[in-house]
Amino acid sequence: KRLIFYSLIAMLLTAACSSHEPQAPLQIIGFRLSSATPSTLAPWYSRNLDFDMEERNGATVLSKGSMTIELEKWEFSNLPVASGKRQPGFFKIGFKTPNLDLLYAHLKANGSDLRGDIFHDDHLKMRSLVARDADGNRVQFFEDKAIESLQPYFFSIIALDFEQTKAWVESNLGFTELHKLVLPARGFLIRLMIKDDLLLELISDGKVDTVSQPLPGIKGIVFNRSEGSKSSGELRYNGL
Repeated sequence: KRLIFYSLIAMLLTAACSSHEPQAPLQIIGFRLSSATPSTLAPWYSRNLDFDMEERNGATVLSKGSMTIELEKWEFSNLPVASGKRQPGFFKIGFKTPNLDLLYAHLKANGSDLRGDIFHDDHLKMRSLVARDADGNRVQFFEDKAIESLQPYFFSIIALDFEQTKAWVESNLGFTELHKLVLPARGFLIRLMIKDDLLLELISDGKVDTVSQPLPGIKGIVFNRSEGSKSSGELRYNGL
C-alpha cells in the first residue's frame, strides 16, 4: 500500500504566491480531532489548557485566543481492534508555553498522563514535555519565555512514504530540514523541519500498521498566513 497523501482544503496556502507582495509568516491557528467521546475529551483541554468550550453546528469547538480545536464525532459504531503498532498520519500536536514548570505542575495536579518528565531538546535548544489527552492523543509542549501565553507551534507526521512526504511539505508548505535523527534500534528515522516559527517532526517508522478504516485521533492542522488572511487552508490526512 502507498500513501494517497495529504491535501490542503479550503483556500490553498499557496494562493498568496500569485502576489508579488512578501508572504506573511505561516501560522497554525487550529487543530481538528476526531473522538468517540468529545464530551470527555473537551474538558481535558478546558481543565488543563484553559480552552473555552462551545457547540457549533453540532460539533464541539474549543477556543483560546485566536486558536481553535474542533472535535469531530467519530463516524463508526465500532473501534478497530488495537494492534499495538503506530498508525500512519498525524502523530502529535504541540504548543509553546512561557512557563513549562508551571504547566507541568498543573498537568500533574490534574492527574494528566505525562510521558516522563521535562527534558531538554539539544537540537532545538528548548525544554519540552509530552502528555496524552483524554483520548490518548500525544500533545507536546515547548518552553519559550519570550511569549506571554500558550500558542500552537508543532505537529508530527508518521509517513508511509517518507521521502515523498518530505518533498510534499517542502514544496507545498515551505518547510526546510533542521536536523536528521536515526534510531535504528526502534526502526525510526526522524527529520525535524522548520517554517517561520513552526516545527514539524516527520517520522519513518518501521513498525507502522495500517487498518481498513480510519481511526479517531488527530485529523487536521489549520493554517493561516496572517490574521484575517484569505490565504489559509487545512492539512488533512487522506488515508492509505
